[in-house]
Amino acid sequence: QDTIGSGDAFLAAYLSKFLEGELPEKCLQIASATGAYVATQSGGTPEFTEDQIWKLTKNSLSKRIEMKLNNNNLSKIKSHIPVPTYDRKQLKTGIVHIGVGGFHRSHQAYYIHQLLQKGGAKDWAICGVGLREADRNMANVLTKQDGLYTLVTQYPNGKAESEVIGSIMEYLLAVDDPQLVIDKMAHPDTKIVTLTITE
Repeated sequence: QDTIGSGDAFLAAYLSKFLEGELPEKCLQIASATGAYVATQSGGTPEFTEDQIWKLTKNSLSKRIEMKLNNNNLSKIKSHIPVPTYDRKQLKTGIVHIGVGGFHRSHQAYYIHQLLQKGGAKDWAICGVGLREADRNMANVLTKQDGLYTLVTQYPNGKAESEVIGSIMEYLLAVDDPQLVIDKMAHPDTKIVTLTITE
C-alpha cells in the first residue's frame, strides 16, 4: 500500500462533491472512500470512476463484523478478540467503586479482570457507582452491555491490543436512588469501597 496522495485525494473529493451541492455526510463518505482507494494503489494512481470508489467501499464494509457487546454475544466475539474466560454468573460483588471513568476501567477493573481470568477473586467483582447526572450515559452504556467493555492497550511501537473486560457486574446511579447505593456499600458482601478522584 502507498498512502502518498491519499490526503490530497480526500480533500479533492470532498470539495468536488461539496461544490456539486451534496450534503456534508455524503461528501465525507465519498472523500473517505477516495482516500482509501488511492492508498491501495502503488505509485501514481490511474484514472478511476466514482463507481469504482463505491465498489471498494461496499467491499470493505461487507468484510466488517459488527455485533453488540453483551453476555449473549461473547461466544461470537471471542473469535476476534479475547473475552472473559470465567463464568460471570458465578461472580459476587466485593468492590463498590465510585467514579467509573477511563482510569478505573484501564487499571483497577482490569487488574480484577486479570485475577478472575486466573480463577481467583470470584467474590471481588465490581459494582460501579455514578454520583452525578453526567454519569447517566455511562450507566446506560454499561447496563446495555451487561457491564462489559473493551479495553484497548497501545504500545510505544504502535501496536494495539483489544480485550473485553468483565469484572464490572453492576452499575448504580446515585442521583436516581441514593439509598440503593448506601445499601450496596453497607452490604455484607462488600469488602471495600474505592473511588477515583481526577479533579
